[in-house]
Amino acid sequence: MDQELNGAMRSVSINSNGLAATPHLNGHSKDEPDNVRRVAAEGALSASASDAASAVSKATNASTAAAAARAIPAAASFASTATEAASLSGLAGASDAEKKKMVHELCQQLLLTDEQVQELCYRILHEIRRGLAKDTHPKANVKCFVTYVQDLPNGDERGKFLALDLGGTNFRVLLIHLQENNDFQMESRIYAIPQHIMIGSGTQLFDHIAECLSNFMAEHNTFEKMISGMYMGELVRLVLVKMTHAGILFKGQDSEVLNTRGLFFTKYVSEIEADEPGTFTNCRLVFEELGLTNATDGDCANVRYICECVSKRAAHLVSAGIATLINKMDEPHVTVGVDGSVYRFHPKFHNLMVEKITKLIKPGITFDLMLSEDGSGRGAALVAAVACREDIVNSKK
Repeated sequence: MDQELNGAMRSVSINSNGLAATPHLNGHSKDEPDNVRRVAAEGALSASASDAASAVSKATNASTAAAAARAIPAAASFASTATEAASLSGLAGASDAEKKKMVHELCQQLLLTDEQVQELCYRILHEIRRGLAKDTHPKANVKCFVTYVQDLPNGDERGKFLALDLGGTNFRVLLIHLQENNDFQMESRIYAIPQHIMIGSGTQLFDHIAECLSNFMAEHNTFEKMISGMYMGELVRLVLVKMTHAGILFKGQDSEVLNTRGLFFTKYVSEIEADEPGTFTNCRLVFEELGLTNATDGDCANVRYICECVSKRAAHLVSAGIATLINKMDEPHVTVGVDGSVYRFHPKFHNLMVEKITKLIKPGITFDLMLSEDGSGRGAALVAAVACREDIVNSKK
């Protein structure tokens, strides 16, 4: 996952030539000299623990200033060269206040400025327009495919409708009976997809294609990786591992589980942030599952802050896309249906989105965010119901 999420974890990093590489949204990067960061990193290699911490701070400020002038940095490298140069014993012996300060300084690279979010909105709108235009559609990053959804449900839909939901591992069949007063009955059954069916014939060919796609995607789709519930927990884990190895967290002592890819689940992020201020009940339960038994209250507070930074960035990125679409629609009021476990279970995600979208939309436009449960199941059935209703209406004309 370190390789796959490289784009989502890196903002500015030092390469062998002393250049800082900053990835852009379109997957390209631009190499440019960053002497301030290079000097800070090189200085940290020979400095004491306190000097290294100072170098990290200077390097962080330099990279943040440089990134602010560009589109939007994917995330932060956490000044890896300087951080790793700091002795574990030195940082492990630092006070909680010093560790907290360093965590906050490093996590600043995870946070987005208003200018960066505005720039993202501009780029999304530009790609939407390219996707809608016939001549630029093939090369657009936002394709704007035809949805074939003819209309929205109005409550008059009646009857039984079959919805098929094919995922990566399971096949779900739903029979939904739409009744009066917006009532419905739903029956569903899940069928596991055997491995040999998923692969099918030509196993070696498809395995090769999958491997090629995996290698390609490792440096692409960083926008989705910063948002998706599939990756948020892993992003937090990578930050925790980096800071633990630097001695900032857990006295430099990690665990096998923490070092294992995919075992810091995104639900942990929601659980940790659900703790009341000043309490760490859920946080310590998560630490127990991770085999981290030596955590202090300072560690708990720092881990929660890291989770908050990753969550806030994800919410702001989602908000940029939604606000761009709302502004383009230019309707007086828009209701946005949102599905997904992060939005449903995260204690702050909804409020973070509302706050940011409100700042980004045009004056005079209002909106509501509504939880859209089971959009891939019931939503698909409703689309079929709307199409059936339209056919009946048209047949009577």
